[in-house]
Amino acid sequence: MYNNLFLSEILSSEDIEGIIEFNKSEVERYGDLFEVEESYIYSILPKWIDSHNHIQDKRTRIIKKAAEIMAGISYYQPFFDANKRTALTATVLFLEKYGFTLPMYSLQFQKESYALLNKTILKPTNDPSILEEVEHYLENTIISLD
Repeated sequence: MYNNLFLSEILSSEDIEGIIEFNKSEVERYGDLFEVEESYIYSILPKWIDSHNHIQDKRTRIIKKAAEIMAGISYYQPFFDANKRTALTATVLFLEKYGFTLPMYSLQFQKESYALLNKTILKPTNDPSILEEVEHYLENTIISLD
């Protein structure tokens, strides 16, 4: 099915189930309603991530894939609630799986990332800056675990 050198950098079904479980636990913790648009999470998001498989440079490829997760979940709001928290957590877990991380527990990071994601939500459909701004932010923020 896949003839790609970078096949391992995908969102597996276990990864997707983990994203959904994280969101469910977050919203239930606050007594809110859990709901998810599964067609987005299971089919659209993985396709967008796979669209970057051709990029040779690992760091660039991972940033683009992580930006799809971070911007995609935040912008398309596949969950009833906690989309930004879920987007950030899923992005951090994806990055860590492939050798990078974000300073998630830094107050500055939290403020900057939430401001970026709030700005992302307000963009018109198909605005290229949705991904460009998130990619730029990740490019300047991610830390290699090597």
